[in-house]
Amino acid sequence: MKLNKTLSLLAVIYLLINLLFYLHASSLNGGASMGYVFIFPAFWIITVITVLVLSIKNRKIWFRKQMLLSTLIAIFFCTPVAISLITIIARPQTYLAASGSNGSDNTSFEAWVYYYNQKPAVTKYWKDYRKDSTWVYLNKKGDTIKTERYRNDTLINTKEFKEK
Repeated sequence: MKLNKTLSLLAVIYLLINLLFYLHASSLNGGASMGYVFIFPAFWIITVITVLVLSIKNRKIWFRKQMLLSTLIAIFFCTPVAISLITIIARPQTYLAASGSNGSDNTSFEAWVYYYNQKPAVTKYWKDYRKDSTWVYLNKKGDTIKTERYRNDTLINTKEFKEK
């Protein structure tokens, strides 16, 4: 198999630019990242058109038996499908859905949920920046699987529940 250097380089650049867009968008506060709702698709369309034009122009070389596999792989990585699959595989199982604090008594909480079904995964509490109260862990069905009780950042007890 012969490597399609042009398309491979284009695929690497495409993936790096997507990564940089993602990192920049995730660093913005509030709705400032909403511009990427237009930037991502525009970039994807430009890349797909570029790959299509280059593929048609170089079809006699790129689609020969020796280079066909590397060409098809590189084309795949120049599409939003590859980015979507990478995102699905790489993302964590849960994400921080809510957090809050009460400045008067220095208490705060976090509520984490599962990506796939949006059900709660764990609720955590702090007082004076130390673990406090009862932390509740839930499985994907929403059943309690474990509780941990804290006081002044010290684990007092853990209770695990059998799954049904």
